Amino acid sequence: MFFLHFLLLAFFHACIESTGKVDASIGINDIGSDSALEIAPCILKLCEKYFHSKKKTQGSLAIVNLTPDASSFQKHVLSSLNENERHELAVMVKDARKKHWNASHVTEKAKNYFMILKDSSELGRTIKQLHALPTWNPLAQVVVYITEEMITTELETQTRNILDELLKCGVYNVNIMSKRYNTSVIQVNTWFPYEGVNCGDKIIDLRLIEECEYFPDESFDQANDSEETDNSPMNRKSGFLMKSFHSDWRKIPDTYNGCPLRVSSGHWLPYTVYSRDKGFIKGTEVFMVETMSERMNMKPMYTLMNLTKMNYFGSKNNAIDFYSDILEGISNIMIGGLSENAISRKLLSSSIPYFQDDITFCVGKAPLAPNWMNVFAIFTIWIWLLTITLLYISAYLLRALSLTDKAETGNMVWALLQSLALTLSTYAQYNPRRFFIRLYLICFMIYGLHFNTAYHSFLITVLTRPRYQIQVSSLPMAVADEYHFSGSENSLNYFNKDDAQSTYVRRMFTICPDIDVCLDDLKRDSELGVAVSREHARNSPLIDESDMFCFHHSENIYSYSISMLVQRDYHLLPKINDIIRTILESGLLSKWQKDSEVSKVHLGEVKEEEPEGGEGAQIVLSISHVQGAFIVVGFGLILATLAFCLEWIIFLTIKKDRFGAKFLKKYVEKKLCCD
Repeated sequence: MFFLHFLLLAFFHACIESTGKVDASIGINDIGSDSALEIAPCILKLCEKYFHSKKKTQGSLAIVNLTPDASSFQKHVLSSLNENERHELAVMVKDARKKHWNASHVTEKAKNYFMILKDSSELGRTIKQLHALPTWNPLAQVVVYITEEMITTELETQTRNILDELLKCGVYNVNIMSKRYNTSVIQVNTWFPYEGVNCGDKIIDLRLIEECEYFPDESFDQANDSEETDNSPMNRKSGFLMKSFHSDWRKIPDTYNGCPLRVSSGHWLPYTVYSRDKGFIKGTEVFMVETMSERMNMKPMYTLMNLTKMNYFGSKNNAIDFYSDILEGISNIMIGGLSENAISRKLLSSSIPYFQDDITFCVGKAPLAPNWMNVFAIFTIWIWLLTITLLYISAYLLRALSLTDKAETGNMVWALLQSLALTLSTYAQYNPRRFFIRLYLICFMIYGLHFNTAYHSFLITVLTRPRYQIQVSSLPMAVADEYHFSGSENSLNYFNKDDAQSTYVRRMFTICPDIDVCLDDLKRDSELGVAVSREHARNSPLIDESDMFCFHHSENIYSYSISMLVQRDYHLLPKINDIIRTILESGLLSKWQKDSEVSKVHLGEVKEEEPEGGEGAQIVLSISHVQGAFIVVGFGLILATLAFCLEWIIFLTIKKDRFGAKFLKKYVEKKLCCD
């Protein structure tokens, strides 16, 4: 069940001796019962104003830490909270000196804190315990009550000290209550982080925003009469005199005085594009930061990150170094195609996601297939085998039929040539006299017409378009072909299984200091696979998409959502998320993605000139297009030459009556010279 936690932490001060006893000189215990009745109502009234819950039906959790010998003031505050007539608070009593041993069941972030301190020296222990709880939330409303009654100058010093200490913890929404010296008035002082030219990094001016005084019923009318001449805004309610100042001022406004928005990023296309001369000039996330800065009236200030460091953040130690710009306070935001991981969730916060990307393997494009096969690549091997078989069957059938005809016919070679001519729809000189032979030839001519049409329809396309060998398109294929791999350390962490494929990848994987250089290696290494962001691979300046092949989405190593990484519990994160939602709804992200695509710069290469006439220009066939036909002709001439030499040797052997002449004349010569 979703709880709007109201975390009310009241720490009452005790000077603990080595024996563990409570010092009797605790300032808060000096408050008598009469004084408690005068100031406690105002404290509770102001808390009710600052800690008002929007979900009254669910209630809020109040954790009150009491000392073992709680004073009447402590008991009065506790009973007042517990007996709240609207029942918005569920009070839990704890001992401030003991560890909260079972806080894991409270997972909802606290929305409010209330601390009762003697002075600023007590704040350190309080913050330490608050920070240890899983409900810790520096974005919550914090109210501090200073119990020590002080003069104005001393109170201002203590207030600044408390505000400074909380500011170091990233807590901005702080109101400090105190009792005005020698009066029963409870006053509230605070600071406005972006007042004037302030940028939320130091305490400049303290502002009085609230005054409250409680009177018993018999003195309430008298107090009203005495205040009639006061021009300050005042609210009179049943025993309360309340004044408000700067009520229209906001702690975290919508605009921020042109303050710097410190951003760290590497050169990681298409998300960020860096130029040595101009800095960060474009990129999807750069455009987003510029838009955010404009709407919040802030000035972006960029810090260039080391790309090598971006590729070595898979382990915890390397991740701390990678996030050092934010952890050390150099930057407020990190961008560059980043996403949350198990380590970043413990160290940083993140914006809502706004883009989807994949980590996949990219390999070299499959090499061109041998050109001599172009004329044969029109049909598959099975069609060619069927065609050749049909050619011989038709030739034998034609030879058999021609023997029954009285027309002049040749031998089996003649029959094969006739079948080939009909298959290619060319002229064959044969005038059969029998009707059934003519009918057979008509059917054969129709077959040849279809075959020839199909062959020539695809011939030009096959001859003029390059053909490639089988493309490696999945990790199992790459492993089977004994590829080696490179990429970032974070990518390697996803191959932590014990199966044969993951074991092979881990053994053959090397960490790449510069992903773009490794992608460029694909043009020279046909057995290299690079684990890289799909969007970055498409926009890499050193390699064109035509020189590599990235696996299909179904073969991704993993997919992830792009978001901004910010300081832990960054106080401007809610505003940043609101702007990102507006950008997503407006469709600007798609436009920025197109604007961020960069032209490819190939170092050391000269762009080939396009043929005259552009894309539709005439293509002139060269030897490379039809070299397969010349190879076949050459192979046929070689076989014919060898056959001629063999026949010449047989002829000489028979003519000169050498050894084996009788055998050759009886069995071989007849076969070579006759049908």
